[in-house]
Amino acid sequence: MNKNLLLTTAMVVFFLASQAQSLVAIPNDSTETSGIATDIYEPTSAHIYIKQNTASGTSISWRMVDFTAPTGWGVQMCDNNNCYDMLLNPGPYNSLAVPAGDTLDMKFEFVSGGIDGSGTADFVAYIDGDSASTAIAIHYKINIDAQITSVSELVNQAIKLYPNPIQNSFVISGLEQGNYRFEVFDMKGSLMTTYIKNANSTEIEIGAEGLTPGVYVLKVSNGEGKIVATSQLTKMN
Repeated sequence: MNKNLLLTTAMVVFFLASQAQSLVAIPNDSTETSGIATDIYEPTSAHIYIKQNTASGTSISWRMVDFTAPTGWGVQMCDNNNCYDMLLNPGPYNSLAVPAGDTLDMKFEFVSGGIDGSGTADFVAYIDGDSASTAIAIHYKINIDAQITSVSELVNQAIKLYPNPIQNSFVISGLEQGNYRFEVFDMKGSLMTTYIKNANSTEIEIGAEGLTPGVYVLKVSNGEGKIVATSQLTKMN
């Protein structure tokens, strides 16, 4: 068998194998994206397209299996059905039906909350009801350079917030003594609640009973109205 015939045979085998695979990640199963965030609520996105090679339309199931990110980042995935907060529930979720031979855009997003850094996330996707033989793994990496002009005078104190995720309340430590305004915003930028407290001890407890489950941004301002810290928090059920 000559070299040309061997090469042609190998190409045919590879083509048939790729067609036989139920799901294929396009352009590949891993992607890395870098972005500049100019707002604490601005998401930085990365896309992987999943082609389904079955003979008819079918739903694709998926779930997050792992992630790494700076404390305070929001973690979100969008398919053709909805966008989901991965910190509240990593899945599994089901997409709407994807036509035969068509692709599903799996758009993954990190929201930095004004914090620089890099994060990764790993997902598995499969034909709905057939995780055993159709599952594929996909990997995202996102680098964010936070350039927050709206809080350009931000002077971050080394605060700690716990527990996070929160339930009925959370504790802030690390603030210097003084009067502070604590404002909690949702991810659309709407002010949800405000607390004014005096930091006369090493820790301040903030109630969160009025917040519905979701991801929020905490902004801390001193008595002069200057923002001294921001952090992201997640409210659980």
